[in-house]
Amino acid sequence: MSTASSSRGKRSAVVVVTSPSPVRKTGASLPQSGVASSLTPQKSDRLMATSMSEGSTTCSPSSKSQAAEAIQRVETWEQAEILTDDEAWDFRSQDKSETQGRNSMLPGDGRRSGIAMDMANKYANELLQRGKTALESAGNMKREFKLTAIQCLQSLYETCLALSDSRSRHMLSLERERSRHAREIVAIERAHSKKIAEVTKNLTSEVASARNDLTANLEQTKAIRSWLGYETLEPYKRIEDILKSTSEIKATVAKWNLSRDLPTKTLTEAELQPLKEQQTRLLQTVQTLSQQLDELRRGQHKTLENTTTLQTMSQEIQVRLSSREHSVPTEITTENPSSQHHLPQLKNDLQPITERLDAVSSELRTMRQLKERTPPPPAPSVRTEMALADIVRQIRQPTYAHVASKPSVPRPNHTLIISSTDPKNTGDNVIEKIRVALDCKKTGAKVEKVRKAKNQKVVISCGTREDMKLVQCQVQKKDDLKVEIAKASNPLLRIADVLSYH
Repeated sequence: MSTASSSRGKRSAVVVVTSPSPVRKTGASLPQSGVASSLTPQKSDRLMATSMSEGSTTCSPSSKSQAAEAIQRVETWEQAEILTDDEAWDFRSQDKSETQGRNSMLPGDGRRSGIAMDMANKYANELLQRGKTALESAGNMKREFKLTAIQCLQSLYETCLALSDSRSRHMLSLERERSRHAREIVAIERAHSKKIAEVTKNLTSEVASARNDLTANLEQTKAIRSWLGYETLEPYKRIEDILKSTSEIKATVAKWNLSRDLPTKTLTEAELQPLKEQQTRLLQTVQTLSQQLDELRRGQHKTLENTTTLQTMSQEIQVRLSSREHSVPTEITTENPSSQHHLPQLKNDLQPITERLDAVSSELRTMRQLKERTPPPPAPSVRTEMALADIVRQIRQPTYAHVASKPSVPRPNHTLIISSTDPKNTGDNVIEKIRVALDCKKTGAKVEKVRKAKNQKVVISCGTREDMKLVQCQVQKKDDLKVEIAKASNPLLRIADVLSYH
């Protein structure tokens, strides 16, 4: 900081060292007008003209050269442009020539490598003092002209300081606005990240629940397949037995045909009767076996079709589980067999699975439609987030007043009345003896309430009967203490206006 004062001690100015960066903090205390405030514009012009005419004959060549040099420097000096766009304030993308700002009229002091001192205001103050000294050294100039010239120089200096101060305030306002926008952007990003985390958590839970449902359906399908394999094992064995019986019958019939073709003796009617009956029985057996074979073939065909349908359904469920969408098929239908006869038991067993799959499909379809129709919620503001955080913190941390305001839960009353055998002991002495006898840290006895009663007695309340018995046993070990369980008194009943009816 550089401080300069006039020779008369009537004006003072403070010049603060500024940085050549686009954001510079400059503070100046504007001097007062002083003596020049008492002069009118007409008097000032008249005094200036007289002083210039008189001073032109007395100024030395050195003072003239100094004045010309000062005028030339003031004319060539340019005010730095104020950067207002966001790109100009990005210091990382600017080179050294762009971040210098206003070129100083004097070089920096070199004490710091990263900051150059702006000496424009200091040099303006030096020019002011040199001008005042030159005016005061002129002996043949009138006092009024000198005051007018000094006032003009002082006004120029004040204008320079005011422009520097105004520019610094403008830059400070721009920086404040930029920081405010940055804070708002950070708040918006935090709210957005929080909302995305909530949505991701909800979607993860929904996908996990759908995956569990599909796993349960897969287990049920496997159980049905194993059950079908167990149920079809017995029909396969029966078919094998029927095939063996049929082969034996065919062999027997072939032998009988061969024996019939051979020349035999004539059989009587009595001998042929058993053969006819046996033939009739064989024909009935063959017909029955034929019908059973037909039914078994139809049942086998039906079972194969149902098994194929179940395998197709299981493959579809596995494909949908491995897909990215993790969605349940909207509708699962089973093909009706071409035959009119089917197994009702298999249909009854498959009905609950089909109904459950349909219910899951309808629920997923409804959830998908609601999700498409529901608009995205607006992002909450910073004030709303802070209010919600305060509410959650207050709910999670109940205060003492909140807990005390709740009514106490009625519980059974387990009370002991303890007194001392020595009539000289007071209630405080009895309480101290009870504390020594109980020793809650070692025995683990729990006492909820202790109060003093009349006649040096102490009433102790316990939460449970076990705690009461433990306290009673510990107190009975002391010879100078008596303990008894409080007995519930009979309830009192108040009947009003009894005598008025007699």
